[in-house]
Amino acid sequence: MATESATTLSRKFHNGNKIPWIGYGTGTSFKRHATDAVETVMTALSAGFTHIDCAELYNTEESLVIALQKYLSGPSRPPRDTIFLTTKFYDALEPGQTVRDRLKGSLRRLQVDYVDLYLVHTPMSHLGRLKDIWKQMEEVQREGLAKNIGVSNFRVKDYEEFIDEAEITPIEYSPYVMEAARPILALQEKHGILTVSYGGLTPLHKFKGGPIDPILSTIRERYSKDHGIDISEEQILTKWTLAKGVLPITQKERLVSILKTVELPDIQQAEIEQIDKAGLTEHHRGYVSARRQRILEALMTLRVLHSP
Repeated sequence: MATESATTLSRKFHNGNKIPWIGYGTGTSFKRHATDAVETVMTALSAGFTHIDCAELYNTEESLVIALQKYLSGPSRPPRDTIFLTTKFYDALEPGQTVRDRLKGSLRRLQVDYVDLYLVHTPMSHLGRLKDIWKQMEEVQREGLAKNIGVSNFRVKDYEEFIDEAEITPIEYSPYVMEAARPILALQEKHGILTVSYGGLTPLHKFKGGPIDPILSTIRERYSKDHGIDISEEQILTKWTLAKGVLPITQKERLVSILKTVELPDIQQAEIEQIDKAGLTEHHRGYVSARRQRILEALMTLRVLHSP
């Protein structure tokens, strides 16, 4: 993997279409702070990112299109098909409304004829209707409005209605959610479903001081000695994510260095296992309520106390 180009490495869907190995997310921080995405998306595109991730929920589609149009009309005038564009629909369908209606709304805001990936953002808004929702997703794909379709944040039980048809699932994934993610990852691997992760760098930005920190420092020292390269902690965690067969989505500022991660020598298998072992001793999710986090931490403590 280390010999691949940062701008060409990709994974394939069942239908043969490709998705870039990493994407830039205009996620919850933009929504929370009502931040305009134009400048940051332009920075990501200029850095070499070709996969841009947005959603209805983030309220970034309208500002994203400004950046996209500026980039596509710039000096190099790259064609539209060089950009992999993802969006998602969140709220339950209103009476008489279809998935096609919701996607057409996103296409109007993005001012494009199609998206490369369209996702059901959460199962919680569509419980009891997931089979019908997925059939409608297939219809917009057949029509060419979405090149690829998938789901996001689904649990194992949510897949049961349509598991053989799903293509891709974004989930929160870092060393500190490995234990919780195991069932969904096993199911996705069994059915050949690609996994995309968000929150992969939360151990560094939300849970600093955890058990993986000294391991990352040791890896950096070894890496510098062996390769003469000052690899960052963000790059190490990105390497770890890729080693797990998961494609990362990032929002962080050091975009060029993150994008170049794939061109660096891989970390060692023993180091991956050290990160695994340390990550399993604690549970931290970056995208859950404080109350739920306390419950999850209590359950993890009980699991450790009662483990053989």
